[in-house]
Amino acid sequence: MLRIVVVAQFLIGLVLHLGSLREMTRNISDLKRGPLRFRWNVLRAIVVLLAISYMGYIAQLLAEGEEQAGIREDLLVGTAAVLVSLFVYGVADLSFQTVRDFRDISRFKKLAHQDQLTGVFNRRYFDLTLEEAVKIALCKKEPLSLMAVDIDHFKSVNDEYGHLSGDTVLRSVCGAIMRQCRHTDIVARYGGDELMIIVSGDGATAVTLAERVKAMVENLEIELATHATLRVTVSIGLATIAFGDSPDTLFTRADAALYEAKRLGRNRIEVVANSRESQFSMSRDDSEITELSVRRQTLTGEKGLILHQQPVEDDAFTLML
Repeated sequence: MLRIVVVAQFLIGLVLHLGSLREMTRNISDLKRGPLRFRWNVLRAIVVLLAISYMGYIAQLLAEGEEQAGIREDLLVGTAAVLVSLFVYGVADLSFQTVRDFRDISRFKKLAHQDQLTGVFNRRYFDLTLEEAVKIALCKKEPLSLMAVDIDHFKSVNDEYGHLSGDTVLRSVCGAIMRQCRHTDIVARYGGDELMIIVSGDGATAVTLAERVKAMVENLEIELATHATLRVTVSIGLATIAFGDSPDTLFTRADAALYEAKRLGRNRIEVVANSRESQFSMSRDDSEITELSVRRQTLTGEKGLILHQQPVEDDAFTLML
């Protein structure tokens, strides 16, 4: 009778090990290739060896007679085997539940910060990130730029092709912008067809990015559900941070530059810079922006880039390039 109990204990342990293998396999399938996945595979191999040893021990017990000495010791070993199996299964199951919970939390957090139509960040995340970025830039005296982007004549797209086509245009433009931005840049949909880009860089860096974004969108061919092909352009306003700036003032200047770009004909870039007294490394930024603007005009013959010089105390003036 004791022999049957011991065999039953090892059978229970074997079943628990097989259940552990199932949980581990579910965990491993969700992991990317790397050290963590390798360690889980090693642990799974150890559990497989334990399961094989259990099967061998069961076969040995069944081959032995009931009168074989040491049956009470086998009973203790069987009890220990069940406890070990329970521990392994509990760890595997708990790991799977923990990974699933963290994945759900990450997904919900992403949904809370993501614009569902375009896949870029939403306004709430933009507001929080801009406030933090401005604080860090002012505290550490690091360069920071803000870019406001608006799709030209977007209302006419909705009126002529319908709102579903307008959604397609929005998704396509946002995708093109994301492909041009770095992982350190934050792209967010502020509202409607207006997008904001927080650029971790000085004015010259932001101008280069703005040029790439403008060119990428201008050359984009958007296939609509009606099988029509549509091409759009964007207007861009750009401002760099200055001493004493706040998120609101930086946003206001970038937004004003955007509306100036639209007023002057659209499909262009307006850059708002600050005086040398207030701008971090402004002497370097001014020369780089001016050099880039002149080089662009020389190479392409375009006049779509405007540099506004806005001193803190003096009246603003506009320099056409």
